[in-house]
Amino acid sequence: MATRRSQRLAVQKASSDENTSVQPSKPQAHKVVVKKQVAKKQPETTNQEPDNVEDALPPNQRRPKTKTAVAAAATTDSCPAPKRRGRKGILEQITDTPLDVLFEIFSYLEPFDLLRLSRTTKDLRGLLMSKSSAFVWENARAGMEGLPPILDGLNDPQYANLLFDGHCHNCGAMGAKHVQLEIRMRLCKACLDEGEIMMSWTAVHDALTDIVVARELVTLVPKYIFSTSSGGRTYYYDRASLVQISKEYAAIKNQALRANFSREKYQEYAPLARECEPHQAWLKSRKNNRTEELALLRRERLFRVVERLRADGWEEEVKSNLVLKTLGEHKLVNQPKPLTDRMWQNMESSVVEVMEQLRAELLAERIRTAVSRRIVLVKELCQPLIDKMPELPATPPVTMLPMFNEFAKLIAETPHEEELTADHFAAALDYLPTRCASWRHVEEGKMKALLLKAGRSDDLSLVANAFTCSSCTHFPPVLHHPYFASHRCFFGSSQVGSEQVKPVWYPKLAVAIDPFGQKVCNTIIKMSGLDPTSATASDMDSADVFFTCEECFNTQYAPPGNRHLRLMRWRAAMNHHRRHMNDLKRVTDEDVLVRARLKEETELASRMKSSYDRETSVCILCSTVQASPEARTEHLKDIHGITNDDASYFKLSQKSKSLLEKCVFVKERFVPTANVGTAE
Repeated sequence: MATRRSQRLAVQKASSDENTSVQPSKPQAHKVVVKKQVAKKQPETTNQEPDNVEDALPPNQRRPKTKTAVAAAATTDSCPAPKRRGRKGILEQITDTPLDVLFEIFSYLEPFDLLRLSRTTKDLRGLLMSKSSAFVWENARAGMEGLPPILDGLNDPQYANLLFDGHCHNCGAMGAKHVQLEIRMRLCKACLDEGEIMMSWTAVHDALTDIVVARELVTLVPKYIFSTSSGGRTYYYDRASLVQISKEYAAIKNQALRANFSREKYQEYAPLARECEPHQAWLKSRKNNRTEELALLRRERLFRVVERLRADGWEEEVKSNLVLKTLGEHKLVNQPKPLTDRMWQNMESSVVEVMEQLRAELLAERIRTAVSRRIVLVKELCQPLIDKMPELPATPPVTMLPMFNEFAKLIAETPHEEELTADHFAAALDYLPTRCASWRHVEEGKMKALLLKAGRSDDLSLVANAFTCSSCTHFPPVLHHPYFASHRCFFGSSQVGSEQVKPVWYPKLAVAIDPFGQKVCNTIIKMSGLDPTSATASDMDSADVFFTCEECFNTQYAPPGNRHLRLMRWRAAMNHHRRHMNDLKRVTDEDVLVRARLKEETELASRMKSSYDRETSVCILCSTVQASPEARTEHLKDIHGITNDDASYFKLSQKSKSLLEKCVFVKERFVPTANVGTAE
């Protein structure tokens, strides 16, 4: 009976002859694989059976192949992979090149190229690190434009390692960008902040409690200045030098000897600092040049991407600065690499997806721009109509009008490509007076609800029913109906809504009940000789009283006889209460009152005529609001046929700032203190 080994050898010989005749050009490595596979299939093709189980087992049983190995063998059998030239040992034969040829090649390299080349093989290292090859390093340094002479104490490989290699000299990490020229080290940010080699100024200040000594010693040791992108600077100092010099300094007790010591140490350190200055400038220039080079490559790549997008039909979109900015920040575009066809095929789907999103954003932006332009148009059309309406009852602010349905529907629903004109809003403008009355009814209902909720009378004409603006955190004002329209927070802003493309008014005024203001109002009403339960604004105006603040008078820095008395009407006095409530007094001296009224009229007429102090005024002939001196002159001439520009035809509007804040100042000598009234 034939043994198992003899059977296997016979099958291998037959398979070898067959493979040689069928595939004579196959490499020998593939023949071996085929032999092994045929040998595996041999028990299935032969009819001989082993006599016992022991004969069926191989002498040295091998580990069975895994599925991956079998699949790889089948792939190799059907489609053999081509041989690839190995990269390992590719520089082994370079030493066989003549030295003059090698040195000629090395003359075109930079110092860092030579340093990396010396780390490839032992032969190259021995060649480049020998003293006889020093001229190669010198030629490499000479080939770099502007590179200063080598630093003192370093050879060429050390110099190249310090200036160009990215490894940290302390921990060996890559990406070390902080070159400490004065101590001949390159550190990463972690080692720089660690404090074992360099100490920050904060650490130095903590170690040396005497700030004067610390400021003096840091000028005598090597330092490094770390500049941030925002323009800030952090100073680091050599720890070993600082520790040594601080010990020597502390051992000297005489101040004169300390001064000599500092002078000597500075003379030792100054040449080192001067030697490193040109190298630091060269490194900074090299970094800036590299940054510009990378930026140029990125811009060129962006330009090529834009060209391909134009060819694909994105001509209109790539004209937008938003698209260019977004594409320039995309991770696949913002790379310092030339754009190839293969790269574009890999990134095209991602770029197109971004462009689809940008197209939607651009459309939304065009719609918002059109809506904003229409809002401005509505304000311009409504402002003359609002000015022609009587000051009272109150009218809504112009900034609120675009959100009314009559305007908002046209603004939001008209296609953004269509340009709206005044003719489109003609019907809405005709309906404006009715719409203002409806708005006034709603606002009055809200204010009455607040009064009823506080348990007070809902009569809005009473001065005692005071409101305030909860949006004002610094000295909230006292507001009355309908004079709340004079408050600055009453004028909100109308913008495009964030969720829907329609005008939305963002009010700043938040009307609330003012209990403290009610107490002040009651006090001032009583000081005016009226009843708080029935006094109205017209009653307070008819009372014609002035109030003063003793606290403001007593705290003036002027010498006695030259101080001024602040005189206020009742509205200004109510808004002065939060500062000096208990110091408000009523002025009863007739000489002071006459002088105050005269000065009030003079200052008001001067402000109304001035083009720099534009007071909002009301025509007493037709009760319309005029916002500027030019408007008042035209109003008198066109409406009333009056050519004389006389300020007596106008009175101060409730929207004027003077009603709440302007005061009249009278010198102290005209104020007999015995005639000043007191609050009840």
